[in-house]
Amino acid sequence: GSKKPLLKIEKEIYEWFQGRPKGKKIEIERISNPTKDFYRKNYLSKFKPVIITNVANDWVAGKKWSFDYFKERYGDDNVLLTNSAYSPQEMKVSHSKLGLAIDRIKSGDSECYIRFNSLIHDHPELMKDVDKDYLYAFRDRLRTGNTFQSFIGPKESITMLHAATAHNLFIQVQGTKKWTLYSPKADPLLQVDINKAPFFTTLFDPEKPDYDRFPLAQYADYYEFELKPGEILFNPANYWHQVRNLTPTIGIGFRWFGLISSFQSNIYQVLLFLMATEPSFMFVNRNKRNFTRVIEDIARRAKAVK
Repeated sequence: GSKKPLLKIEKEIYEWFQGRPKGKKIEIERISNPTKDFYRKNYLSKFKPVIITNVANDWVAGKKWSFDYFKERYGDDNVLLTNSAYSPQEMKVSHSKLGLAIDRIKSGDSECYIRFNSLIHDHPELMKDVDKDYLYAFRDRLRTGNTFQSFIGPKESITMLHAATAHNLFIQVQGTKKWTLYSPKADPLLQVDINKAPFFTTLFDPEKPDYDRFPLAQYADYYEFELKPGEILFNPANYWHQVRNLTPTIGIGFRWFGLISSFQSNIYQVLLFLMATEPSFMFVNRNKRNFTRVIEDIARRAKAVK
Protein backbone atom coordinates (compact mmCIF):
# COMPACT_ATOMS: atom_id res chain seq x y z
CA GLY A 1 0.00 0.00 0.00
CA SER A 2 0.98 3.65 -0.14
CA LYS A 3 3.19 5.12 2.54
CA LYS A 4 1.16 6.54 5.39
CA PRO A 5 2.41 10.05 6.23
CA LEU A 6 3.67 10.58 9.76
CA LEU A 7 1.60 12.78 12.01
CA LYS A 8 3.31 15.79 13.62
CA ILE A 9 3.62 13.94 16.95
CA GLU A 10 5.01 10.88 15.15
CA LYS A 11 7.64 13.04 13.45
CA GLU A 12 8.63 14.46 16.84
CA ILE A 13 8.89 10.95 18.29
CA TYR A 14 10.99 9.82 15.33
CA GLU A 15 13.35 12.78 15.75
CA TRP A 16 13.67 12.01 19.47
CA PHE A 17 14.65 8.39 18.70
CA GLN A 18 17.34 9.31 16.15
CA GLY A 19 20.66 7.82 17.22
CA ARG A 20 19.14 5.72 19.98
CA PRO A 21 19.33 1.90 20.07
CA LYS A 22 16.94 -0.02 17.84
CA GLY A 23 14.30 -2.28 19.32
CA LYS A 24 15.46 -5.72 20.44
CA LYS A 25 13.96 -9.18 20.72
CA ILE A 26 13.07 -10.10 24.31
CA GLU A 27 13.18 -13.76 25.33
CA ILE A 28 9.86 -14.83 26.82
CA GLU A 29 10.05 -16.71 30.09
CA ARG A 30 8.71 -20.24 30.47
CA ILE A 31 7.70 -21.26 33.98
CA SER A 32 6.65 -24.73 35.11
CA ASN A 33 3.33 -25.02 36.94
CA PRO A 34 3.55 -21.75 38.93
CA THR A 35 1.45 -21.04 41.99
CA LYS A 36 -1.35 -18.55 41.61
CA ASP A 37 0.38 -16.03 43.86
CA PHE A 38 3.72 -16.31 42.03
CA TYR A 39 2.02 -15.77 38.67
CA ARG A 40 0.01 -12.80 39.94
CA LYS A 41 3.00 -11.11 41.56
CA ASN A 42 5.49 -11.58 38.72
CA TYR A 43 3.36 -11.53 35.56
CA LEU A 44 -0.28 -10.52 35.91
CA SER A 45 0.41 -7.47 38.09
CA LYS A 46 3.35 -6.46 35.88
CA PHE A 47 1.52 -7.05 32.57
CA LYS A 48 4.36 -9.33 31.53
CA PRO A 49 3.83 -12.16 29.03
CA VAL A 50 4.84 -15.65 30.12
CA ILE A 51 4.45 -19.23 28.94
CA ILE A 52 3.18 -21.70 31.54
CA THR A 53 4.37 -25.27 31.06
CA ASN A 54 3.59 -28.64 32.67
CA VAL A 55 -0.08 -27.85 33.32
CA ALA A 56 -2.29 -28.16 30.23
CA ASN A 57 -0.35 -31.14 28.89
CA ASP A 58 -2.13 -33.23 31.55
CA TRP A 59 -5.62 -32.07 30.56
CA VAL A 60 -7.98 -34.34 28.68
CA ALA A 61 -8.20 -31.80 25.84
CA GLY A 62 -4.57 -32.30 24.92
CA LYS A 63 -4.94 -36.06 24.83
CA LYS A 64 -8.35 -36.32 23.13
CA TRP A 65 -9.03 -33.28 20.98
CA SER A 66 -8.09 -33.53 17.32
CA PHE A 67 -9.46 -32.48 13.95
CA ASP A 68 -11.07 -35.88 13.46
CA TYR A 69 -12.52 -35.84 16.98
CA PHE A 70 -14.28 -32.51 16.35
CA LYS A 71 -15.39 -33.55 12.87
CA GLU A 72 -16.94 -36.79 14.12
CA ARG A 73 -18.81 -35.25 17.06
CA TYR A 74 -19.59 -31.70 15.97
CA GLY A 75 -19.24 -31.82 12.18
CA ASP A 76 -22.77 -30.45 11.67
CA ASP A 77 -22.08 -27.29 13.67
CA ASN A 78 -22.29 -24.06 11.67
CA VAL A 79 -19.03 -22.09 11.85
CA LEU A 80 -17.75 -18.76 10.53
CA LEU A 81 -14.66 -18.87 8.35
CA THR A 82 -12.22 -16.02 7.74
CA ASN A 83 -9.16 -15.60 5.57
CA SER A 84 -5.72 -14.35 6.59
CA ALA A 85 -6.56 -10.68 6.12
CA TYR A 86 -4.11 -7.81 6.60
CA SER A 87 -6.92 -5.36 7.37
CA PRO A 88 -10.69 -5.34 7.96
CA GLN A 89 -11.14 -4.18 4.35
CA GLU A 90 -9.43 -7.36 3.11
CA MET A 91 -11.36 -9.67 5.41
CA LYS A 92 -13.50 -12.33 3.78
CA VAL A 93 -16.10 -14.19 5.83
CA SER A 94 -18.22 -17.21 4.95
CA HIS A 95 -20.19 -19.96 6.64
CA SER A 96 -19.61 -23.69 6.62
CA LYS A 97 -20.29 -26.90 8.48
CA LEU A 98 -17.45 -27.66 10.89
CA GLY A 99 -16.75 -31.04 9.29
CA LEU A 100 -16.32 -29.56 5.83
CA ALA A 101 -14.18 -26.75 7.23
CA ILE A 102 -11.88 -29.25 8.97
CA ASP A 103 -11.35 -31.07 5.67
CA ARG A 104 -10.32 -27.77 4.07
CA ILE A 105 -8.06 -26.89 7.01
CA LYS A 106 -6.28 -30.23 6.81
CA SER A 107 -5.75 -29.62 3.08
CA GLY A 108 -4.05 -26.28 3.85
CA ASP A 109 -6.78 -23.91 2.63
CA SER A 110 -5.70 -20.50 3.98
CA GLU A 111 -9.17 -19.03 3.30
CA CYS A 112 -10.55 -21.37 5.95
CA TYR A 113 -9.69 -20.21 9.48
CA ILE A 114 -12.15 -20.78 12.34
CA ARG A 115 -11.54 -17.99 14.88
CA PHE A 116 -13.28 -16.87 18.08
CA ASN A 117 -15.58 -19.89 17.85
CA SER A 118 -18.02 -20.66 20.68
CA LEU A 119 -17.56 -24.45 20.44
CA ILE A 120 -16.87 -24.89 24.15
CA HIS A 121 -19.85 -22.81 25.24
CA ASP A 122 -22.09 -24.55 22.68
CA HIS A 123 -21.02 -27.99 23.94
CA PRO A 124 -20.51 -27.75 27.72
CA GLU A 125 -19.21 -31.32 27.89
CA LEU A 126 -16.00 -29.97 26.33
CA MET A 127 -15.50 -27.79 29.41
CA LYS A 128 -14.75 -30.96 31.36
CA ASP A 129 -11.71 -31.52 29.15
CA VAL A 130 -9.97 -28.37 30.40
CA ASP A 131 -9.28 -27.35 33.99
CA LYS A 132 -11.54 -24.32 34.12
CA ASP A 133 -11.00 -23.90 37.89
CA TYR A 134 -7.27 -23.49 37.25
CA LEU A 135 -7.92 -20.86 34.59
CA TYR A 136 -10.50 -19.02 36.71
CA ALA A 137 -7.99 -18.81 39.58
CA PHE A 138 -5.46 -17.10 37.29
CA ARG A 139 -7.71 -14.14 36.53
CA ASP A 140 -7.60 -10.77 38.32
CA ARG A 141 -9.37 -10.57 41.66
CA LEU A 142 -11.50 -7.75 40.20
CA ARG A 143 -12.64 -8.81 36.75
CA THR A 144 -15.57 -9.54 34.52
CA GLY A 145 -16.02 -12.29 31.96
CA ASN A 146 -14.88 -15.86 31.48
CA THR A 147 -15.08 -16.42 27.74
CA PHE A 148 -13.67 -19.47 25.94
CA GLN A 149 -12.97 -19.09 22.20
CA SER A 150 -11.74 -21.84 19.91
CA PHE A 151 -9.24 -21.30 17.08
CA ILE A 152 -8.89 -24.01 14.44
CA GLY A 153 -6.67 -23.08 11.52
CA PRO A 154 -4.58 -24.36 8.62
CA LYS A 155 -0.83 -24.20 8.24
CA GLU A 156 0.48 -20.71 7.35
CA SER A 157 -2.78 -18.93 8.19
CA ILE A 158 -2.13 -15.71 10.07
CA THR A 159 -3.82 -13.14 12.26
CA MET A 160 -2.12 -9.81 11.64
CA LEU A 161 -0.86 -7.44 14.32
CA HIS A 162 -3.65 -6.15 16.56
CA ALA A 163 -4.42 -5.34 20.21
CA ALA A 164 -7.47 -5.78 22.45
CA THR A 165 -8.39 -4.80 25.99
CA ALA A 166 -8.96 -8.29 27.44
CA HIS A 167 -6.39 -10.48 29.18
CA ASN A 168 -5.92 -13.85 27.52
CA LEU A 169 -4.65 -17.23 28.65
CA PHE A 170 -4.15 -19.05 25.36
CA ILE A 171 -3.94 -22.85 25.53
CA GLN A 172 -2.17 -24.54 22.63
CA VAL A 173 -3.89 -27.91 22.17
CA GLN A 174 -2.62 -29.20 18.81
CA GLY A 175 0.07 -27.91 16.46
CA THR A 176 2.47 -24.97 16.78
CA LYS A 177 1.91 -21.22 16.53
CA LYS A 178 4.44 -18.45 16.06
CA TRP A 179 3.63 -15.38 18.16
CA THR A 180 5.06 -11.86 17.90
CA LEU A 181 4.18 -9.50 20.77
CA TYR A 182 4.70 -5.79 21.38
CA SER A 183 4.01 -3.98 24.64
CA PRO A 184 1.25 -1.33 24.71
CA LYS A 185 4.13 1.12 25.14
CA ALA A 186 4.76 0.59 21.43
CA ASP A 187 1.46 2.29 20.53
CA PRO A 188 3.17 5.54 19.37
CA LEU A 189 5.62 3.54 17.23
CA LEU A 190 3.24 1.35 15.23
CA GLN A 191 1.18 4.01 13.41
CA VAL A 192 -2.05 2.65 14.80
CA ASP A 193 -5.25 2.88 12.77
CA ILE A 194 -7.89 4.71 14.82
CA ASN A 195 -11.08 3.59 13.12
CA LYS A 196 -13.82 3.44 15.81
CA ALA A 197 -13.48 -0.34 16.03
CA PRO A 198 -13.44 -2.13 19.43
CA PHE A 199 -9.90 -3.37 18.89
CA PHE A 200 -6.80 -1.82 17.34
CA THR A 201 -4.90 -2.57 14.15
CA THR A 202 -1.83 -1.49 12.25
CA LEU A 203 -0.60 -2.42 8.80
CA PHE A 204 2.94 -2.92 10.12
CA ASP A 205 4.00 -6.53 9.58
CA PRO A 206 6.76 -7.62 12.00
CA GLU A 207 7.53 -10.66 9.83
CA LYS A 208 8.24 -8.39 6.83
CA PRO A 209 9.14 -5.08 8.47
CA ASP A 210 9.03 -2.09 6.14
CA TYR A 211 10.91 0.58 8.08
CA ASP A 212 10.66 3.06 5.23
CA ARG A 213 6.89 2.99 5.57
CA PHE A 214 6.89 2.49 9.37
CA PRO A 215 10.14 4.16 10.54
CA LEU A 216 9.16 4.31 14.21
CA ALA A 217 8.52 0.55 14.48
CA GLN A 218 12.26 -0.22 14.37
CA TYR A 219 12.60 1.22 17.87
CA ALA A 220 10.03 -1.11 19.49
CA ASP A 221 11.15 -4.08 21.59
CA TYR A 222 9.28 -7.29 20.85
CA TYR A 223 8.82 -10.94 21.79
CA GLU A 224 8.96 -13.67 19.15
CA PHE A 225 8.47 -17.34 20.03
CA GLU A 226 6.75 -20.60 19.21
CA LEU A 227 3.88 -21.91 21.33
CA LYS A 228 3.78 -25.69 21.39
CA PRO A 229 1.12 -28.25 22.42
CA GLY A 230 0.41 -28.26 26.15
CA GLU A 231 1.73 -24.73 26.70
CA ILE A 232 -0.34 -21.80 28.00
CA LEU A 233 0.53 -18.24 27.02
CA PHE A 234 -0.45 -15.33 29.24
CA ASN A 235 -1.04 -12.53 26.73
CA PRO A 236 -1.73 -9.41 28.81
CA ALA A 237 -4.44 -6.91 27.97
CA ASN A 238 -3.57 -4.30 25.32
CA TYR A 239 -0.52 -6.19 24.05
CA TRP A 240 -0.04 -6.17 20.30
CA HIS A 241 0.14 -9.67 18.87
CA GLN A 242 0.56 -11.31 15.48
CA VAL A 243 0.01 -15.06 15.24
CA ARG A 244 0.97 -17.48 12.46
CA ASN A 245 0.05 -21.16 12.38
CA LEU A 246 3.22 -23.08 11.58
CA THR A 247 1.15 -26.27 11.35
CA PRO A 248 -2.58 -26.99 11.36
CA THR A 249 -3.59 -25.96 14.89
CA ILE A 250 -6.25 -26.17 17.58
CA GLY A 251 -6.13 -23.63 20.38
CA ILE A 252 -8.31 -22.07 23.07
CA GLY A 253 -8.36 -18.44 24.12
CA PHE A 254 -9.65 -17.86 27.66
CA ARG A 255 -10.40 -14.15 28.04
CA TRP A 256 -11.47 -11.78 30.79
CA PHE A 257 -11.47 -8.03 31.42
CA GLY A 258 -9.57 -6.75 34.45
CA LEU A 259 -11.63 -3.97 36.00
CA ILE A 260 -8.49 -2.19 37.21
CA SER A 261 -5.54 -3.88 35.53
CA SER A 262 -6.72 -3.31 31.95
CA PHE A 263 -6.85 0.44 32.67
CA GLN A 264 -3.44 0.32 34.35
CA SER A 265 -1.96 -1.49 31.36
CA ASN A 266 -3.10 1.12 28.83
CA ILE A 267 -5.85 3.56 29.74
CA TYR A 268 -5.93 5.02 26.22
CA GLN A 269 -6.76 1.73 24.53
CA VAL A 270 -9.48 1.02 27.08
CA LEU A 271 -11.04 4.47 26.68
CA LEU A 272 -11.03 4.11 22.89
CA PHE A 273 -12.63 0.67 23.30
CA LEU A 274 -15.38 2.14 25.48
CA MET A 275 -15.97 4.86 22.88
CA ALA A 276 -16.02 2.45 19.92
CA THR A 277 -19.03 2.71 17.63
CA GLU A 278 -18.22 0.30 14.77
CA PRO A 279 -19.48 -1.76 16.56
CA SER A 280 -19.95 -0.46 20.09
CA PHE A 281 -18.41 -2.05 23.17
CA MET A 282 -21.96 -2.85 24.32
CA PHE A 283 -22.48 -4.92 21.17
CA VAL A 284 -19.15 -6.66 21.81
CA ASN A 285 -20.09 -7.37 25.43
CA ARG A 286 -23.47 -8.82 24.45
CA ASN A 287 -21.75 -11.12 21.96
CA LYS A 288 -18.58 -12.03 23.84
CA ARG A 289 -19.57 -15.71 23.79
CA ASN A 290 -20.65 -15.48 20.16
CA PHE A 291 -17.85 -13.25 18.96
CA THR A 292 -18.25 -14.30 15.35
CA ARG A 293 -21.16 -11.84 15.21
CA VAL A 294 -18.66 -9.08 15.99
CA ILE A 295 -16.31 -10.30 13.24
CA GLU A 296 -19.18 -10.36 10.74
CA ASP A 297 -20.23 -6.85 11.75
CA ILE A 298 -16.70 -5.48 11.33
CA ALA A 299 -16.32 -7.16 7.92
CA ARG A 300 -19.68 -5.77 6.79
CA ARG A 301 -18.80 -2.23 7.88
CA ALA A 302 -15.38 -2.42 6.22
CA LYS A 303 -16.95 -3.40 2.91
CA ALA A 304 -19.47 -0.56 3.22
CA VAL A 305 -16.76 2.10 3.50
CA LYS A 306 -14.33 0.57 1.00
